[in-house]
Amino acid sequence: QYNRINYAPVAYWYMLPGGRSMTEPDVRGAKEQIALSRDYFYSPFLELGIEAECMVWDDVPKNNVNIQSGFKNLWNGLRQIYWSQIAEGDRITLSFESPYAGPHTLEGLFTLAPDYGSFDIWFNDRKVATALNLYDKNVITEWIELGDVELREGKNRLSIELVKGVPGIEKCCFGIDKIRLTK
Repeated sequence: QYNRINYAPVAYWYMLPGGRSMTEPDVRGAKEQIALSRDYFYSPFLELGIEAECMVWDDVPKNNVNIQSGFKNLWNGLRQIYWSQIAEGDRITLSFESPYAGPHTLEGLFTLAPDYGSFDIWFNDRKVATALNLYDKNVITEWIELGDVELREGKNRLSIELVKGVPGIEKCCFGIDKIRLTK
């Protein structure tokens, strides 16, 4: 897995003599692992990907799918597709255009959360995930490999259906930030 950085790891500011800093030391952040090679930030492999919020909403409920932003800076580009008020059996379909075709491995950057259930996922009408459990006690994101798919030149479709809710939660949610296709 490769990481991207979108901010300066070192920042400087200047203060007048006798001034007082209004920030607390970030000891935990200072202890995080540092990059030891260029590959930590830049994958040497060809990647094809699309932000979920840039995909076409082919078949979605009118009122409960939107672009969510700003939650703890979890998402690439600070946004994700957010689907709420989902009942078991509800389905959405997103699509995107590709100039490429052929076999690829499909991964999704999904949000996991306390009110997220289990979902079946199809890529170009072929099931690639059965009862994918996106529940977590915290709100986090995770790259999840969905397997090998056949990417089409032209329109490609990603469908998601809630197959099992969370006990004690009347309606569930779903979030996806990005999909990635690699050879």
